[in-house]
Amino acid sequence: MFPVPYKYKLIALVQTAVLTALILLGVVTYRKITSLIETEMGMRARGVALAASYLVNLRMDEYLELVSPADEEKPFYEEMKKLFQEFKASNNLKYMYTEKRISEDQIVYILDAEPEDSEYASHIGDTDDMNALRHRTYASGKPEYGPLTDDPVWGKFITGYAPLINSENGEMVGLIGVDIEAGEVFRLFREILVVITAAICIIFVLSFAVVYKLADLMARPMFIDGLTGTYNHKYFQEALALEINRASRTGKPLSTLMMDLDYFKKVNDTYGHRFGDVVLMETAKLLKESFRKGDTLARYGGEEFGVILPNTDIGEAFVLASHIRHEVEQQTVHCRESGVDVNVTISIGVAEWKRGLKRGDLIDMADKALYESKNRNRNMVTIYTDECRNFYRRK
Repeated sequence: MFPVPYKYKLIALVQTAVLTALILLGVVTYRKITSLIETEMGMRARGVALAASYLVNLRMDEYLELVSPADEEKPFYEEMKKLFQEFKASNNLKYMYTEKRISEDQIVYILDAEPEDSEYASHIGDTDDMNALRHRTYASGKPEYGPLTDDPVWGKFITGYAPLINSENGEMVGLIGVDIEAGEVFRLFREILVVITAAICIIFVLSFAVVYKLADLMARPMFIDGLTGTYNHKYFQEALALEINRASRTGKPLSTLMMDLDYFKKVNDTYGHRFGDVVLMETAKLLKESFRKGDTLARYGGEEFGVILPNTDIGEAFVLASHIRHEVEQQTVHCRESGVDVNVTISIGVAEWKRGLKRGDLIDMADKALYESKNRNRNMVTIYTDECRNFYRRK
């Protein structure tokens, strides 16, 4: 047997070290990517659970009357079950249910979105064991989410919980839970493992960059705009539908703002799109600081923002919009490339929901008022009126 030359021993040693380093980096990369995806999925589950809790919290008195299987014959139970099924379908949920704790170790189910003939259906009074996520949510009283689960009986999902609150005494009466289908996520995890293994065998640095970018794209929050950090168009639409449903039940006012930065194309053309993004981010930051806790701010598209104002009539909405217009007008954004401070203005349309109006109608009204502000030399606030509608028709 011939001795191995020294240089080949060195190459073998280096290659072994490189392979070891690549494997370690591959393991770290896999854990990082899956953690990001799991976190974003969990945030979505938590957000969907919170949105779903409004369905019950708005009718808490009737919900508290559901105490036995006989109550499943009540119109309220049947109506809520139908609403749950619609919400489940529109949000691609695997399961949706409400529960309350009866001891430190057990809960009972109340409402359930499963069809009556489903083997997974739960009825009033059916029990289940407390788990770590339930304990955490009951202890914190805040929306929580749990880890991705691959259960041989219930399937692949991630759970989000939100508390159900009795508004009369502030007491938490139970939880609403949503399980988001996660089969695609587990398949994605397997695909990532294959890609990372291949990257280790070929060119780790290049493959790592591609895979990490892919995972980053896949893990973007489903309800958050990546540039501004505000809610996105999809969330705005769903939140507005829920608020209209709430206003129709409570009779409380509801208003909407549509806002658009003036001459934004000129900003991009003059200072570049990178600075345009900075302007959008700074404006979004200012808007988030200016609105109230219960308001919903979303990037509707491009340089346009939408705002949902619960419990706000048209007069209050106009005052708030006027304040926003003034704050934006006073804001300056520094452009490093040109060394100048840039001012932008904003045009705003205001509309108030009236009984019978649908979500699209309210958005359309605010949008028409916004176009009227644009027509009136911009940097203005306009309340929707018949004149706005007529102007829109002329255009």
